[in-house]
Amino acid sequence: MPSHMEGSKVGKEDVMEFIKNASASAVMQGELQVRPSKGGDVWIDHSFVLTTTELLVLETTTSDQTEASEVVGMYDICPSCSVFETNLGQFTFELVTPRKILHVKSESREVTAAWIDCIRKVIADSEPNMADPVLQLAIAKIEEDVFYDVSFHDDKVPLGIVFERSGEWAMVKSAMKPELGVRVGSALSSVNGESCIFKSHEYTIGKLKNWKPPLHLGFRLPVTKNGYLAKRPQSGSKMGWKVYFFSLGGGRLIYKDDEANSKAKGGVPLKGSAVSLISSSEIGKSFCIRVVSGVTSLVMQGETQDEMMDWAATLYHAIAIANGGGHIISLERKRIKLSGHGEPEGEEKDMVSKSKEISVASKTIEKEADSLSGLQEEARMKAEEEAAAQKAAKVRAEEDLAQLKAEEEAALLEEARLREEEGEAKRREEEDARVWAEQEEARVKAEEEAAAQEAARIKAEEKAARVRAEEEAALREEVRLREEEEARVRAEEEAVRQREEEEAAKERAEQDALLRQRQMEIQLAQEELLSLLSSPSLSMESLDELEVALANAEKCGGVDETMLEDARVKVVSFTRKKQNIEEVRSLIHSAIMSESISSVEVALNHASSINYRGEEVTHAMELLRQWREEEEREIAEKEARLAKEAALLDEELAMERAQLQKMESRDLSVVHEAGESEEDDDDEDDDDDDDPMSPGKDRRSSLVTDRVNSFSGGGGRRGRPSMERRASHADANRKLGTVKERLQADELRRHQEELHSYTTDEQLARFFHSYARVIDGFEDNEPLLTPVQFSSILRLVTGEKGNLFSEMKTFNKFDDDGNGYINVTEFVEGFKDMAKTNASVVDRISHLVGQDNVII
Repeated sequence: MPSHMEGSKVGKEDVMEFIKNASASAVMQGELQVRPSKGGDVWIDHSFVLTTTELLVLETTTSDQTEASEVVGMYDICPSCSVFETNLGQFTFELVTPRKILHVKSESREVTAAWIDCIRKVIADSEPNMADPVLQLAIAKIEEDVFYDVSFHDDKVPLGIVFERSGEWAMVKSAMKPELGVRVGSALSSVNGESCIFKSHEYTIGKLKNWKPPLHLGFRLPVTKNGYLAKRPQSGSKMGWKVYFFSLGGGRLIYKDDEANSKAKGGVPLKGSAVSLISSSEIGKSFCIRVVSGVTSLVMQGETQDEMMDWAATLYHAIAIANGGGHIISLERKRIKLSGHGEPEGEEKDMVSKSKEISVASKTIEKEADSLSGLQEEARMKAEEEAAAQKAAKVRAEEDLAQLKAEEEAALLEEARLREEEGEAKRREEEDARVWAEQEEARVKAEEEAAAQEAARIKAEEKAARVRAEEEAALREEVRLREEEEARVRAEEEAVRQREEEEAAKERAEQDALLRQRQMEIQLAQEELLSLLSSPSLSMESLDELEVALANAEKCGGVDETMLEDARVKVVSFTRKKQNIEEVRSLIHSAIMSESISSVEVALNHASSINYRGEEVTHAMELLRQWREEEEREIAEKEARLAKEAALLDEELAMERAQLQKMESRDLSVVHEAGESEEDDDDEDDDDDDDPMSPGKDRRSSLVTDRVNSFSGGGGRRGRPSMERRASHADANRKLGTVKERLQADELRRHQEELHSYTTDEQLARFFHSYARVIDGFEDNEPLLTPVQFSSILRLVTGEKGNLFSEMKTFNKFDDDGNGYINVTEFVEGFKDMAKTNASVVDRISHLVGQDNVII
């Protein structure tokens, strides 16, 4: 039932009208499921309506679930509310308000995300209820928050901080380096001097990614509190209220038996929690507060009203920070808006409207100032008049008092004189009478005393005997009654003591059993972890076993933190080493498959950098040695083949020169003789070619010498024709070389013109960046191509597939600096050179890097 309808007679029509109005102004509405307050696995279907101020849970009474006729729950939205996903089931989330918590379930992850985003926006735009006394006290706690800064100057070392999202704030969930001073439960307030209070979580975390030193982080630590409170037992427990020592800090509220005991009996996290006051009529006790976190509820009692309100305000403020700011953000927005700096989000306002608002505000302030100064002047004059009147009255009162005091002193002096005279006469008469009376009294008294003494003696003896008898009887009765009462009290005390001892013994036995079990689990976990850490055979192969032991030790709790940190370091080290080894193995395998010597060398260098000496490395080194030997053999065979081909070319040139000489020479007999000599040499050379063992340096030298002798004629009269043939042959070679150079220059110019007309360096660079990635370990963070990425691009450009050996050779041509990766300059120049010798590359590049294409 809505709060403004409670306590009044409300008809069905009024409820329907309220629901209709709420639906008309709804920000979001739909069908969701609600978890019952008593728990369980059965979730109930309800209609939900979210407005800018509240969330309504409606009961649908029609068969088609289209009409809601009853409000079964209403949750006011304020800055101190929060909404989070939960693990109570699939697609579940919870809404936490200062008064209660609602657990909700949707049909899909998308629906849950949409509701959470919408509720968070409504919370961000809501206004705090300044009439709330707890909120008023919580605002004062803002001044007690601790703000501190931490700086990082080495980008090679991880920050060691785990941030958890809470609303749009980043909260410190854990700090693995306590020496830096970062405390758990702190909220990140600034990055390098820039405030994060009004920034989105994505923006704040983005500032921390790829950070460069120096990095300065500002943190906000909420106020902490400790003290003794009485706690109500959990439902179902037979124990009564018990006093515990409560401690608020580090993002949690915990309690333990006493301050000296370091073991917590229980507690709740502040994130997703809410605090509220409890009326004495509800619980039967005064000064009580309730903290609700998920399905857990703590009810605590203070000794006084002030103690209860101080605990409630401190919890309210700490929970607001843990839930992402709450009323702090709303108050800060209002403060910034009133200060004239605009909205904190940085949205620009209309300047004309803003100037009008400032003008109206300034006039209002001037009027209020004039009115206030008039009132102040009137009050000042009135105060001066009252002060003057009081001063005059005081002077008159002092004068009257002085006169009255003088008259009283004179009267007292006269009265004292008369009293002295009367007293002196009276003293003389009294002295005479006293003397006579004393004498007479002394005589009578002496006689009476003698008689009285005798009677008194007799009476005293009788009374003493009677009193002694009565006292003895009373004493005996008193002793009897006292003995009976003491016996009864002792019996009752003994029964109570026995019951208390039995209960205490039973409780101690249960606690001792639990403690021994807990200690045994901790001891076993610690011994298992210690045995692994101290084992001389601890290596990367023990990683899985070490991870299981570490998880068990962390789960048990109480294990030495130094040992845990040592185990974590070992796990991280082994994991990194394992990843590095797997990467080296993959790199070696790819290099071996590519049959590239340079790739194998790069892989072996990586293996050496991590000090890896596995069998893959030995196998790769053996293959590398074999490939180098095979390459050297191929080079030697190639040199031999080239020498042989050079010899054949020399013979062909000799034949051509002989033919030219035949046409130009007049001495036909000399030409005929030279021709026969060349034919003989050709026959000999053909015979040599048939012999696979003939190539060699000496054989090539002899063949060249024979051909030179055949052209020169060995001297004599054939020397002149040889010189003419040489000149003719040189002239022919020059003409042939000129033609070839011109054709090559035309072909090169044509390829360059085609490449320039189709593709620019910027387009090639854009094509490169669609594949390139930043490689870890390079200081410049320059995008680079790996061999696998380059193979993919090369196959797109050339249209060839599967020739990995050829692709690795092309990769080595592109990789000018030989670091195993290709940068953008090497990529552009390499493809430009490739296009000069392969015309089809131009067309493919132009199609791939066109502005209308999108490379994915």
